[in-house]
Amino acid sequence: MARGHNLIYALTLVSLFSVISSTFADEAAKTTSLPSLTPVSVQLKWFHQFQFAGFYAALQQGYFSHAGLDVTLIEGGPTIDPVDSVIAGGADFGIGNSSLLVDFNNGRPVIAVAAIFQHSPFVILARRDKTLHSLSDLEGRVLMGETHAAELMAYLTLAGVDVDKIELVPHTGTVKSLMEHNPSGVDATTAYVSAEPYLASRENIPYHIFNPRDLKINFYGDTLFTSQDYSQQYPERVIAMRKALIQGWQYALAHPDEIVSLILEKYHTTKDRLALGFEAQVIPPLLATDLVDIGFMSHSRWRHIGDTFVSSGTLKNDYTLDDFLFETEEVLPAWVYMSLLAGLLVFALVGATALYILRINYRLRYSLVQIKEQKDIIEKQATHDTLTGLPVLRLARDRWDKAIGRAKREQSRAAILFIDLDDFKAVNDTFGHDAGDHVLKSVADRLSESIRDVDTAARIGGDEFIVILNGINSSDDASAVAEKLMSVIPQAIDYNNNPINIGASIGVAIYPDHASNSDELLKHADTAMYSVKNRTKENRDNDLEPAPNVR
Repeated sequence: MARGHNLIYALTLVSLFSVISSTFADEAAKTTSLPSLTPVSVQLKWFHQFQFAGFYAALQQGYFSHAGLDVTLIEGGPTIDPVDSVIAGGADFGIGNSSLLVDFNNGRPVIAVAAIFQHSPFVILARRDKTLHSLSDLEGRVLMGETHAAELMAYLTLAGVDVDKIELVPHTGTVKSLMEHNPSGVDATTAYVSAEPYLASRENIPYHIFNPRDLKINFYGDTLFTSQDYSQQYPERVIAMRKALIQGWQYALAHPDEIVSLILEKYHTTKDRLALGFEAQVIPPLLATDLVDIGFMSHSRWRHIGDTFVSSGTLKNDYTLDDFLFETEEVLPAWVYMSLLAGLLVFALVGATALYILRINYRLRYSLVQIKEQKDIIEKQATHDTLTGLPVLRLARDRWDKAIGRAKREQSRAAILFIDLDDFKAVNDTFGHDAGDHVLKSVADRLSESIRDVDTAARIGGDEFIVILNGINSSDDASAVAEKLMSVIPQAIDYNNNPINIGASIGVAIYPDHASNSDELLKHADTAMYSVKNRTKENRDNDLEPAPNVR
C-alpha cells in the first residue's frame, strides 16, 4: 500500500513538473518571438534622389524594422502634393515644407513631426539673358512651379514682385524646360539648390539663382508630417518613425558614397552618380547638424515663419500653432534616473581628484596647444595660398600623384583641369589690385563650392588654377564638371557695387587616356587651355577645349 502511495506521489510530481516546464517554454517562446511589423507608407515630395537619403539608409540598415515598422516609400513628383496624399489616406506620412503651416491654418489637419532640413533648399532658378537680372524682371514672364511652393510665392511678394503679373504654369519635372528655344516658353522655375543648378549646368543653360535667404527669409525645409488623426491614434508609431528616420540620416551623412550607390542600385532614379554626388555635398549644410540635432523644431522658429507668411498676405494675422507640432512626452524608466544619480555621485568623487590633476597639468597642456597652433599655422602657410586659402602647386602636385595612384589601383580614371582667367589684367588696370584680389578669392570660392569633397581646387600662381578630379568613370564626367565651372565662374562678381565679369579658359587631361605621367598630363591640360585662349573671344567665353586627341 505504501509503495502504491509513493508511486502516485511520484507521478503527481512528474505531471506538475511537466505543466510548469510547458508553461515556461510557452512564455519563453512569446518573449523571444519577433513582433510582426506594422505597415507604414511615406509620400515623398519628389523623385528618388539623395534628398531622401535618410529613408534609404533607415531601410537598408534595418532601423525601421527594428522600430517595428514595415516602411513603403511612395515616389513623388512636380504634380504630387504630399498633403493631399496624407489627408486622403493614400499615405501615413509625408515630406512637406514650411507651407505645412499654411495648410494647417487653412483647415487641413496635418501635424509637423520633425524638420529634417533646418534651411530650405527652395529657390527660383531663372534663365540668364539680357533682360532678366532681378526678381522684378520675372513680371511678364513664365514661371513653372510645384504644387507646394507657397513659401516661394511669399518670397516674391515680400521682394516687391507683382505675382499677378507672372504667368504660373505646372512644373514639367525637368530643368530642360528653361532652354532658350524650348516650346514651353518657360523663363524660370521653382527648384532645389541641391539639384537643378547642377542639372542646368550640364545642359549648358545659363541661370540666375534667386534665394529667399537673400532677404533673410529662413524657412524650414523638408519636414516629416502626418495627419492629426494618425498622430492621435498611433503616437508610438510616430515616435518610432521619427527616431528611425533620424538614425537613417545620421548614417547617410556619415556614408554618402554608400547611399549614392544604394540609390543607383535599388531605386529607379533619373540621376547619375555625379548628380547624386553633387546633392550629397550640398544637402548636409541644410541639416545644420553642427548647430542642432536632426529633426529639431522650435515654436519660436515656426512663429517667425508664420509671421513671414502673414507679411506676404499668405496667412491671416490670427493664425495659430496650437496642435500643429507633434509633442509627446516620453517617460524614462526609473532605472535611468537611478543610473543618473549614481553617475553624479561617481562624477563628484572623480571630479575632486581630477581637479587637482588638472591644475598641475594646465600650464603644460596650454603650452602644448600653443606649440601645435603655431605648427599648424606654419604648415598651412607653406602649403596653402594666403589670398584664396586654396592649396598651392606643391600640395596640388602631391594630390595629383595620389589621384593617379588611386586610379591605377581602382582601374578608374582621374582628371586635371587647367584654368586660366581671361583678361584678368584688365580687372587690375580698371578697378585696382584690391579688386583683382577680390575676384581671385571669389573665383576660388566658386571652384571649391562646385566640386566634391574628394576633389581638389588649387591656385598655382597669378590667375591660374587647377582642379583635380578623383575616381571618375569617363571623360564625360570631367567635361560635365568643366562645363559646370564655365557656367559658375562668369557670374558677375560684386565689388563696391560694381559688377565685375571675368571669363575663363579651361583645358582638360584624363588619366590614363592621354598619358600615365603626372607631369605629362599637366602639360596636356596646359596646352589644351592655351588652345582655348588663342581662340576668338566670342567663342572663348563659353567654350571648353579637351586635351589633344580627345574624342
